[in-house]
Amino acid sequence: MFILDKLLSPLLTPLGLALALIGLGWLLLAFGRRRTGLLAVAVAGIGLYAVSTDFVAQRLSGLLERQYPPVPVASLPRADAIILLGGMTDPALPPRQAPDLNEHADRAVLASDLY
Repeated sequence: MFILDKLLSPLLTPLGLALALIGLGWLLLAFGRRRTGLLAVAVAGIGLYAVSTDFVAQRLSGLLERQYPPVPVASLPRADAIILLGGMTDPALPPRQAPDLNEHADRAVLASDLY
């Protein structure tokens, strides 16, 4: 079951589904089903592009965020450690002389609230 899970899980991602659909399209093209094969390749390309856009990404992440609403800091249990994930700075590109905080800097604010 573990091996089956490891083999099938990548196929259920958007990229895996698109690649499988492109492979199916090429097989259909090879067996003379030109219109169906081209349609499968086109649907795969359009679908992969769609899930790569910021619009769809924001909608999908919004679905997950609604399932886990924010919790007031005061209601959280006491802990001995806080883990702060990085990724909240952009490089110091000219004319900047220091790293720049990006839209993920709210992580540092939340970590300070938890502290």
